[in-house]
Amino acid sequence: MCERHQTANRLYKAARARSLLDPAKEQSSLARLLNVAPQNIHNWEVRGVSKQAALMLQLEFGFSATWILYGKGPMFIASAPATATMSETERELLNLFAQLGEDELSYLYAKAKRLLITSSR
Repeated sequence: MCERHQTANRLYKAARARSLLDPAKEQSSLARLLNVAPQNIHNWEVRGVSKQAALMLQLEFGFSATWILYGKGPMFIASAPATATMSETERELLNLFAQLGEDELSYLYAKAKRLLITSSR
């Protein structure tokens, strides 16, 4: 069996530090906590946590994306997670965005920007 990717190790460590995991079933409890398929967690264990996922984890749980990705800085961000004041729809959109690639995110950003410019006229 391969060694777990260092970014996944840091993610597990942060979740354990906040007592968010069932020690007997860490992978499945992490998947449930993050509302992702266990296969996503397995992929992170093998290939590493993506930048989009790390940002979602920072916004949703206060885990520092920089710490998860690079092991630098504090494990947790100082402020409360931004999602504390988000509506359910905003949280769902954030989770969807975290699953998109860079090209899709760039496309949606450009579309949203044009929509805002058009609607403000």
